[in-house]
Amino acid sequence: MPAWVWVIVPVLLILLGNMLWKIWPPSKLDEPTDRSDVFRESILVVPEGESFRFMPFSEHKGVKPLWAVTVAVHEKNSVSWDSYYGITGLFRRESRWTYELATHRFDVDWKDDKESSFALSAEQVRRLTPLVIAELNGRDPNAKLGTRLEGLLKDGRETKSYVCAQNAVILLGWLSVPLGLIGLCSMFIRPRAGPGQQGASSV
Repeated sequence: MPAWVWVIVPVLLILLGNMLWKIWPPSKLDEPTDRSDVFRESILVVPEGESFRFMPFSEHKGVKPLWAVTVAVHEKNSVSWDSYYGITGLFRRESRWTYELATHRFDVDWKDDKESSFALSAEQVRRLTPLVIAELNGRDPNAKLGTRLEGLLKDGRETKSYVCAQNAVILLGWLSVPLGLIGLCSMFIRPRAGPGQQGASSV
């Protein structure tokens, strides 16, 4: 391969790295699997006095009012990228998820019910939360899904990462710079003649 190719390639990669923010920005990070793990089975509740009773999914038909328990998710994403004196920096992706317990009616004809609302009130959800945590822990003591739900509601989840295809292009540009310098130097260094070539030139 000609030496000038090793000079051009780093330049092209560095230029591409500086353009990635506009032409190919990184995608947001995927949400951790905690929420889907916790709610892998339906959590259905019916009112019972001032409290609630959990209803097995297999027995829910015809029961009303009936609410399904879930969580509302609030997501915040950011991507930071810096350039130092024309040298492209790496992308850093950050995402944070916060959760709050939520409910919605699960019975089919809930619209005909004029007495019970579509979602439980904030006070009812507050009283329901420890019951849901205990119910989940009781369903699978080893998995401790209730404890995981408690952690989601209290602390949320946060993820940071430098791993993305765009950073691979930028790193490739950095690593190609030494090869470019070697290629540039080789363009100005004439190769030495071998012993056979020296003898032929003297005849």
